[in-house]
Amino acid sequence: METQGPEEAAQDAAAFQRQRLEAQFRATPARALRLPWLAALVGVLGAVRMYVQAHAAAQPTQRPLLFGLVFLGAMLFNGFALLSRSRAGYVIVAVFALLPAFGLFAASVHLAALLVSGQYAGQAPVLVACALSLCQLALTVVLLWHLATSEVRRHVWSRADPGEGTPVAGAE
Repeated sequence: METQGPEEAAQDAAAFQRQRLEAQFRATPARALRLPWLAALVGVLGAVRMYVQAHAAAQPTQRPLLFGLVFLGAMLFNGFALLSRSRAGYVIVAVFALLPAFGLFAASVHLAALLVSGQYAGQAPVLVACALSLCQLALTVVLLWHLATSEVRRHVWSRADPGEGTPVAGAE
């Protein structure tokens, strides 16, 4: 019997790790695979909306740009953390998606009021900001609906299998 050198052992370990990750990825529900992309879209729309709203109100744009990038980063990192069953990522994505919900709804109603009353002439930046708010509100509803499905909740909140790397307390 031949003994493996350190390079062969490292290659075998890497191949085993890759196979384990592929099996874990295949076992992930389809809705859970969509969550990172939905969270990223909500983050991008939120960051762009914050900048556009500050510009439309003729206010300085540095602070909204910073807050938008923080929002985008939180949604991106925690959205993709959901693939690894991150419970904290699940809660953070839900909270960050819900934080601007009332403002998004108010901006959507403002857009409807502008369109119904016909006073939208010359207010292109405000219309763009309100349209972005409406799009972000719609994507937030879709994201929260995906988070609330039993398939995703079971994926994130169930205990990891003993072979998945994360030890379960009390399991022997």
